[in-house]
Amino acid sequence: MPNNEESQIYKFAEFSLLPKERQLSRGDKSIPLTPKAFETLLALVERENQLVTKDDLMEIVWGDVIVEEIGLTRNISVLRKILDDNDRKNPKYIETISGYGYRFIAKVEKVTGNNGLANPKNVSLVILPFQVIGLDEQDKYLGLGFADSLITRLSSIKRLVVRPTGSILKYHNQERNPLDIGAELEVQYVLDGVIMKLGETIRVTVQGINMLEQGSTFGEKFEVTIADFPKLQEMISEQIAQQILMNLTPEERKMLTPKHLPNAQAYQEYLKGRYYFNRKTPQNLWEAFEHFITATHLDSNFALAYCGLADVYANLHLRMSLESTSNQIVKARNALTKALELDPNIAEVHATLGYFAYFYEWNWEKADKEFIRALEISPNNVDTLQLYANFLSRVGRFTEANEQVQRTLELDSSSFQNLFLKAQVCYRQANFELAWQITERIIAEFPDEPKIYHVYLLLGTSYSIRKMNVEAFEALQKAERLSLRSFDGAKELVGTFGAFFARSENIEEAQKCLERLKNLSGENDVNYEFAAVYANLGEFDKAFEHLNILVEKRDWRLVHIKAELDFFVLHDDDRFRKILRRIGIEK
Repeated sequence: MPNNEESQIYKFAEFSLLPKERQLSRGDKSIPLTPKAFETLLALVERENQLVTKDDLMEIVWGDVIVEEIGLTRNISVLRKILDDNDRKNPKYIETISGYGYRFIAKVEKVTGNNGLANPKNVSLVILPFQVIGLDEQDKYLGLGFADSLITRLSSIKRLVVRPTGSILKYHNQERNPLDIGAELEVQYVLDGVIMKLGETIRVTVQGINMLEQGSTFGEKFEVTIADFPKLQEMISEQIAQQILMNLTPEERKMLTPKHLPNAQAYQEYLKGRYYFNRKTPQNLWEAFEHFITATHLDSNFALAYCGLADVYANLHLRMSLESTSNQIVKARNALTKALELDPNIAEVHATLGYFAYFYEWNWEKADKEFIRALEISPNNVDTLQLYANFLSRVGRFTEANEQVQRTLELDSSSFQNLFLKAQVCYRQANFELAWQITERIIAEFPDEPKIYHVYLLLGTSYSIRKMNVEAFEALQKAERLSLRSFDGAKELVGTFGAFFARSENIEEAQKCLERLKNLSGENDVNYEFAAVYANLGEFDKAFEHLNILVEKRDWRLVHIKAELDFFVLHDDDRFRKILRRIGIEK
C-alpha cells in the first residue's frame, strides 16, 4: 500500500478509485462494492500490468483467513460486471492468466488530492422489519423493534437517507416482496433480514438489495450469544453503511458507535418499548412506558431508555392535555436530564428538549437551538424534522418550515403524517389553495386513517374563512362523525363549530355553542374555546379576557395561537401582539 494513501487517487477510463475513502466512482456517482471486492480491485490496480497470482490475491485480501478460491472468483466476476468488462477474450480492465491469476491492463493515472472528483450523492435505503424465526409469541416485538433501532442509528449518517419507521409499519408480520417495496418507497437499496434463535445463540442474516440491479448486492451473517445481543446493532449498522457508502469517515464511524452498550435484558426491554411506542395508541403508549421503565431499572446507564420514557410522556401530554406543572411533565424532564447526563449526543433527547422548551417554558430561542442540535447529530431523523417544522410554522418562519417539510417528504413522500404536516403549514400560511390540493390527496389516499378527522377540521375552518359556508359545514360535520366523539362533550369540536357559526353570521347557533361551553366549564378549561368563538363574533374584549386568563395560567395551548386559524381575525389587534410578546413568540 502506498505511504501517501491519504491523498492517493487511481484513475482509469471514467473510473476513480480512492483507497482512503474506500470508494469507486464513475464520474460523480459512487459505485457500491463489498469490502472484499474493493480490496481485490485495489490490489490489482496498485499492481498495474503485473501478474498477480491467485494465491497472492487471496493473501492480500483475506490475510491468514482460510477461504476457498471460489470467493476470489466471485469477486472478479462482480468487478467485471461493474466495470462492464464481460468479454473475456478482449478484456478492457481485468485480464485472466489461465491457471495463474489476473492482470489489470487498463492505463492507470496516479494523482493526489480531490482533482475535481465530486462528493458522492446521498443514498436512500429502507430497512424492513426483520423476520423472526424460532422465537415465542412474546418476542413478536423483535423484528420491528430491531429494525427501528437500526433506522435510528443509521439516520445519524447525513449521506444515508433512511426511510423512517413509520413507513415500514405496514410490512410488519406481512408477506412482502422487497423489490416491490423498494419501488413503492422509491429507494436505491432495501435491507431485508431474519432473526433466528438457536438455543443460547442469536443468528441474524441480512441481505442488501440494489434496486438498480434488481438483485442482491451483499449478504452478511452474524451470530452472538444472547448476552452479546446489544452488540449486534453496532455491528450490523456499520456493515450496512460500509457496504452501501463504501467510504465511511472516522466521524461517521463514531456516530455509529454507541457510547454505552446496555445489558441484554435492558436492551430487549428497550426494543419492546420502541415496538409499542411506534404504534402510538393510548394502550400501546402505556405498554411502552412499562418496558422503558424496566429497561432503566435493569441498566441505570442506558440513556436511550430514559429518552424513550420522555417521548412517552410527551405523547401522553398531547392526549391528556397535561399542564406544565403536572407530575408527568416533571418526570419527563427528569428523564431527559438523566439521558443528557449519560450521553449528550443523542438526537432524540435534544429534539424532545426543544419540544418541551417552547410548549412548557415558552423559551423559543432555546427550542430553536435544541432542534438545530438534534439535526446536527441526526440530520435525517423524520420525527425531529416534523417537530422543527411545526415549531417554525407556529412562529411564522414559513420559508424555513417548508424547507423542513420538504426534507420529511424526501425521506417519505407517502406518509400521512408528512403530507398532513405540509397541509398544516400551508393552512397556517393562509395558502389555502395549495392546502386544499394536498388535503384532497390525503383524503383520497388515507380514508381509514384514524387522524383523518383533523384534516376535515382544517378543511372546514379554511372554507369558512373563505366564506364557503356550505362546504365548510359539510367538512366539519364529517370531522365530527370521524372523530367518534360526542359533540356536546368535546370542547374542541364545540369551539370549532362555534367559531364557524360566528363567521357565517349564524349568531343563534354560535350562542348555543357558547352555552354548551358553559356546561362543560365545570370539569374542563374552556377559555381557549370561548376566546375562539367570541373572536369570530367580533366581541374582541371578551376574547382577550379569556386569552389573558390562559396567559396567566401559562396554558400550553397558547403556543398554537399565532398559527390558529380561528384567531386569524385578531392578528391586527395590538392586544394580540402583546400576548405574542408575553408568550415569547415575538419580541
